[in-house]
Amino acid sequence: YSGGRLRQAGGINLREISANASFSADKLTLHELNAKDNAGGLIKAEGSITNKAGTYPASARMTLQKIDLSGLLAAASDAATAQAVKGQMSGNLTLDGTINRYMLKGDLTSPQIDITIPERFGDSVPQLNIVERRGQKSSIHALSAMALDIGINLPERIFVRGWGLDAEFGGTLAVTGTAETPLVQGTLDLLRGRYEEFGRRLTLSKATLDFRGAVPPSPYLDVLAETRVDDTTVQVRLGGNIDAPKINFTAIPPMPEDEALSRLLFGRNLAAISPAQGLQLAQTLRRFSGQGGGIDPLGMLRAGIGLDDLDVESDEEGGASVGAGKYLAKDVYLEVQSGTARKSGGAKLRIDLAPNVKFESRVGQDSGSGGGIFWEREY
Repeated sequence: YSGGRLRQAGGINLREISANASFSADKLTLHELNAKDNAGGLIKAEGSITNKAGTYPASARMTLQKIDLSGLLAAASDAATAQAVKGQMSGNLTLDGTINRYMLKGDLTSPQIDITIPERFGDSVPQLNIVERRGQKSSIHALSAMALDIGINLPERIFVRGWGLDAEFGGTLAVTGTAETPLVQGTLDLLRGRYEEFGRRLTLSKATLDFRGAVPPSPYLDVLAETRVDDTTVQVRLGGNIDAPKINFTAIPPMPEDEALSRLLFGRNLAAISPAQGLQLAQTLRRFSGQGGGIDPLGMLRAGIGLDDLDVESDEEGGASVGAGKYLAKDVYLEVQSGTARKSGGAKLRIDLAPNVKFESRVGQDSGSGGGIFWEREY
């Protein structure tokens, strides 16, 4: 069989399906199956199922190569969520068991995932409660017999961008539960990043993506960015579901939110700002209450020239520096920086030798250089 098409198979549209199978009295053997999704991803499978005393024991092997994630997300969410996550998934899965309990098991990985925070804060999408009529059976209830044990390895290149945040995360996730009610759990931690808003660059004190079991996976963002303004530490907290995050402003020592934002925007307390600055303050608070964001020209340039990171930073004397980062290969990251000052540029090469072991080499335009092997461990 060849030339087949299958629409909405778990959110994936398949085409160019070809299969080679044989039948016997009580057994179906799939010798080979090949199919492509609309983005060019490939699915390969082989296996068999036997009619044995009504238990239907089955064994199958499946390989995924660069399957588009947006189709999987669109199957269980709205189009906006699917468009906010771009990436592909590859790996191997096995299916074994009988009709009472099949087990889908394996490991998946993704070379890169790009997550865009929506431009509007504070908007919520109403959830509909679906009530099944008494006595009515859903066709997906049979999926409850298929248990899941899938590991998703995302060591790097999970980029989250939008609303001033430009960060790279990495970690592992676990998909458990059943095919009817899957659970995605795990945490992705910050590898590198920055937060720039209000004309300032803030230090990222904390940033995590926390997956709490919901499907489609819509992680919880927890970001704390800080900057020092005179004798006050102003904090920007970005948190909540990544589809509709919340942002608020705090300070140390504690003060009202509008006072903290005044220090952040103008470097002075609320009583000392001008009427025009007061209007700007009100507009900023209104913006972060759900009135929409703006255009990110730097992000458009980064995507256009194919970099993984592009950064422009200025100092108090008016000098500027430009940094660019790119993965040359898996686990090999090159970062180059150039400034307006003479001999202010340099390059850094990082190679991940093991999960907690890294090799770094630095070369500067001032002829300075250095390198070493670093071991990291979180406690």
